[in-house]
Amino acid sequence: MKRITLSLLLSVMAVAFLYAENKLVLYNCNIVDTENGKVIPGKTIHVENGKIVKIENAKKKLKKGQTDATGKFVMPGLIDSHMHWGSFAPDSASAEYMSKIYLKEGVTTVRDMGGNVKNIHNYLDWVKDGIMDGPRIYYCSFWATGEYYINPADFKGSEHKDWAPWSRMFSVKDSTDTAIEKAVLEAKETGCMGFKIYVNYTPEELARMIPIMKKHGMKAWAHSSQYNGAKAIDVANSGVEVMSHAYMLGDDFQSVKELTPDMKEYINKVCQAMKKNNVVLDPTIVISLYNDMEFAVDIMKLAHATGVKFLVGTDYMLPPAKGEEGFRCAVLEEMEALHDKCGISIPEVLRAATVGGAEILDMQGRLGCVTEGAEADLLVLDANPLQSLNALKHIDTLIVRGKVVNKE
Repeated sequence: MKRITLSLLLSVMAVAFLYAENKLVLYNCNIVDTENGKVIPGKTIHVENGKIVKIENAKKKLKKGQTDATGKFVMPGLIDSHMHWGSFAPDSASAEYMSKIYLKEGVTTVRDMGGNVKNIHNYLDWVKDGIMDGPRIYYCSFWATGEYYINPADFKGSEHKDWAPWSRMFSVKDSTDTAIEKAVLEAKETGCMGFKIYVNYTPEELARMIPIMKKHGMKAWAHSSQYNGAKAIDVANSGVEVMSHAYMLGDDFQSVKELTPDMKEYINKVCQAMKKNNVVLDPTIVISLYNDMEFAVDIMKLAHATGVKFLVGTDYMLPPAKGEEGFRCAVLEEMEALHDKCGISIPEVLRAATVGGAEILDMQGRLGCVTEGAEADLLVLDANPLQSLNALKHIDTLIVRGKVVNKE
């Protein structure tokens, strides 16, 4: 009888310890509402099992077990809405490196825009098993057609001539609607939430493939211009939800140094179509500046003036800074470029990096916000980020999936 009682007591203690480990309370903080661009002071946030379960007015006294966040600003983790995680992180060492540099900049969610899904699956397993901490990854299937080359080694083991179900050369022109649907479902089975329509598809081909994608609840994301296929104005009217790269809105970006009046008139028409059709722009300004395409800044200004919604996405990692080693995450530099070079207000940039990123993933209310029921991916800052983006460079505490992690 004593053995049973002792065993039961130990079980209860273990459960109580686990329960305590999965709880976190931030006392008397300032919540940064990135949806409405305001600060809500004097709130206590209760986190349990990775989610925000309650937000209440702070009491007059700090209770045992609560973390004093008086004077701190709590905002949602950042979302990089354009990255190629599956390509940059082919093994555990590179995945851990990527995770560290992303968490250091406060990025807790990534939209992968074309890469090896096997690598992403491995990474997600490592995170699930507690081998490493890192951001959430949502990924898509990568489709191209026509004369386009990709490194076959990235898709080794596929039955599709070195292409995998999540990434393939797929000719819509030479396929029946049944074959398109089969390919869509194969990609969905790998966990892809949508498609990156990369290159060379014509307006007619887009008109066939996009409705089939959406029929099965999949997202349609595309390059702003399809090179030898649909132009930016065609893509804007095709039914896609997101168009990538501001520098492509003028179509012939490779020979452009500055925008002519005719180009500006055309880009304005593209932006008007995007606004009318509620198409979101993934501008990738920093990669444009690193590749001598400064005109992307002017295009972004035109898009913003037209009222086109936008995201914060990087597309790649930055080269090492002077005197440093290793590649860098470009999210903060992208946000600074949108503000400093494109003239967009800080609240708008913060919204794009949180709420906007969540919306295109259909994760509004779950990601990119500090509200009851949301995932507890939180940045505790020393200063108000709505006043200066420099506040993001001084993260006091990083919380991912409800757990405090080492941001270094």
